[in-house]
Amino acid sequence: MPTSYLALLLVEGGIFFISIYVGSILRFSAIDSEIDSLGPLWPRAIIYFVLLTCTMTAMGMYDRHSRNSMSSMILRIVIAFFLGFILISLFFYIFPVLYIGRGVLLIAVLVSFISIITGRVIFTKYLDLKHINQRILVLGAGQKAAALEKLLRRKADRRGIELVAYVALSGELVVSDSKVLKYDISLKDIVTQNNIDEIVLAVDDRRNSFPLDEIVDCRMGGVMVSDFVTFIERRACKILVTDLDPSWLMHSDGFGYGLLNDVVTRVFDIVVSSILLIVFSPVLLIAILAMFFEDRCRGGVFYHQVRVGLNGQVYTIYKLRSMCADAESSGEARWASEGDDRVTKVGAILRKLRIDEVPQLFNVIKGNMSLVGPRPERPEFVEDLKKEVAYFSERHRVKPGITGWAQICYPYGASTEDSKAKLEYDLYYVKNRNLFLDLVILFQTVQVILFGKGAR
Repeated sequence: MPTSYLALLLVEGGIFFISIYVGSILRFSAIDSEIDSLGPLWPRAIIYFVLLTCTMTAMGMYDRHSRNSMSSMILRIVIAFFLGFILISLFFYIFPVLYIGRGVLLIAVLVSFISIITGRVIFTKYLDLKHINQRILVLGAGQKAAALEKLLRRKADRRGIELVAYVALSGELVVSDSKVLKYDISLKDIVTQNNIDEIVLAVDDRRNSFPLDEIVDCRMGGVMVSDFVTFIERRACKILVTDLDPSWLMHSDGFGYGLLNDVVTRVFDIVVSSILLIVFSPVLLIAILAMFFEDRCRGGVFYHQVRVGLNGQVYTIYKLRSMCADAESSGEARWASEGDDRVTKVGAILRKLRIDEVPQLFNVIKGNMSLVGPRPERPEFVEDLKKEVAYFSERHRVKPGITGWAQICYPYGASTEDSKAKLEYDLYYVKNRNLFLDLVILFQTVQVILFGKGAR
């Protein structure tokens, strides 16, 4: 998380915490004894802060890749507060001893909402954080540098960094001329003159004129040096397959799966899946009734399909049927497409709201899947993709999931190119998997469902 977004989260967390005190003072300003009767306010303030921060995260409000318009941002904040208010009310209903009264809660919500909206407008439009940005020098001005330039083309993508310049080597020149520095002095002098914090190695061909000694000199002088793939991983939260080589995989950190992490994840999967099955059981019943009224459940209620899971082992996945009974009467596996005519009317709603995925919670409890992980593919597609996409098998190093990093970062994939793009996010998850990342993905899945991102 960039420094600016971390600071924003801390500031907004402080606003949530203080709002409870402000609400109490405004509600009982003339009656001190009423405030005293509430007891200590800090436990209520912490609950309010935690629940509102969770719903804000679920709406993607701390996602540095977010490119929402002002109206979309305000809508997401409104939904976050609506969900937060429901959760807080439910919490106080379960634990009435912590209840603070409707008046205090409503004032706190109003105060924090106005403060958050005002702060977001200032942060998005007017706040200049250049003085704390990390200054980046890109060594190279060819195709890799151009890809990096494209990645950082928007203001939201550049938060926390300032791309100072490119240094062209061996006649490379694909990026904008205005940002290219002449390599007529030593690299160390360029770094010193431009107050550089980090050098990114984005040279297309390192066999010619690669200044290894100068790079080592800069590194030993305290300047951070990152290769192209590592920098992209850190900024875009994905691993570029086209520029990946085995040596990077061998020497990079991550890909560690300890027994404790596996046990904690498994317990978390079972507990949360069981709770979700109970919560969604009425929804499943309504969906089944709707399917019955549409076509008398011709073809069955549940859809069984073979998928590839952990270490390439196949298993049977469960879903609510959303397509007609003869969707693949030809016997040939087909990608789902935009406006697919095989999808039933009820199925279209189920897929849009992801209700058809709910039965996969049984797969999670059985141990075939996890709540979070790369989405499982059909064996027919996997065999083709392994031939066409490098490192595709590496996504099977962890259990497949109902939701995943690729699902919240990339739209629905229905082609080899889409699968390649999603693999870059899947590899990032496989490399950096932990319970905290799982929680972030689960929270952000809420916005994927609410806003229908990637559904077909």
